[in-house]
Amino acid sequence: MAHILNRACAEAVRSGRLAEERPSGSIGQADRILRVPGTPSVVSRVRGDRFFEEIPESEVITLVAQVLARYPRLGDEDVKRAVLNLYDLKRLTTKVSLLLDSYLELARNR
Repeated sequence: MAHILNRACAEAVRSGRLAEERPSGSIGQADRILRVPGTPSVVSRVRGDRFFEEIPESEVITLVAQVLARYPRLGDEDVKRAVLNLYDLKRLTTKVSLLLDSYLELARNR
């Protein structure tokens, strides 16, 4: 089933019916982001019942960039706390902090 779906998605991308993006460092088919051409590449959503690690990298980087643009004098820890707050999270775990460090770097290098 996965093989058939992967082939259909690849054909849709080749023919221009779908646009494809790959998060940094991803190599597998499952990490691809597919969307209809002409639609926004990133749509920020509320966290809902997702864990922070389940939020697509592109969404978090966009949010980080927005926080940096609006509050350019914030330090990294304050930016992290602001992002957590926007996702209705309280605890800055080591794992989330490391993810946010990489997202801060990517947002700054956009």
